[in-house]
Amino acid sequence: MNKKIYEWNNKLEFGKYKGVHLDEAFQKDPDYIEKCLIENNDFSITADTRKHLEDLIPRFTFSENALKSIVNQKKYSSKPGESEFKLYPSGDPFIQPLDDIGFDE
Repeated sequence: MNKKIYEWNNKLEFGKYKGVHLDEAFQKDPDYIEKCLIENNDFSITADTRKHLEDLIPRFTFSENALKSIVNQKKYSSKPGESEFKLYPSGDPFIQPLDDIGFDE
């Protein structure tokens, strides 16, 4: 299985919420999405998606393990000498979006 980086409005393609939009699954069961980030090497989310999800449930914050799992996923940079991850001004690391790195589909 290839890694899929989900946006908040993508439908999940696995697990107990297969076919459900990520944000809907998160609203029902945020701990499940957190667990997937930590344990499922084929699943990741963008930083924008993380922010969107946390805005849906303000009392919820992804754990350090979940945040590390986003960063520790497979490296996606295609340009030699560049950092494989970008940083938001806040210092939060995230995986470089696929549309920024020139992968051919």
